[in-house]
Amino acid sequence: MLDFAVTREGLHEGVSDSQASSRRVSTEQVTALAELIDTQAASKSDLLELEHRLEAKIADGNIATIKWVVGMGFAQVGLVLAVIKLFQH
Repeated sequence: MLDFAVTREGLHEGVSDSQASSRRVSTEQVTALAELIDTQAASKSDLLELEHRLEAKIADGNIATIKWVVGMGFAQVGLVLAVIKLFQH
């Protein structure tokens, strides 16, 4: 049985069943790859958006770290002053 095959050059008639079958498999593979790219691949804009969100989270983390260090510094000073006052007669 003859079938049609689509190549880069265009539509061809008169290909064998195995050639047509291999073309159909290739078409199915291309369709599956296109679906995978649409659902799983990231575009440059997706990557830029992710980069901006990560930069914002890192900046928030840096601010939280600075607040924590300053707070612990006050706590340490308070502890040292309490120990000094405890041992003074």
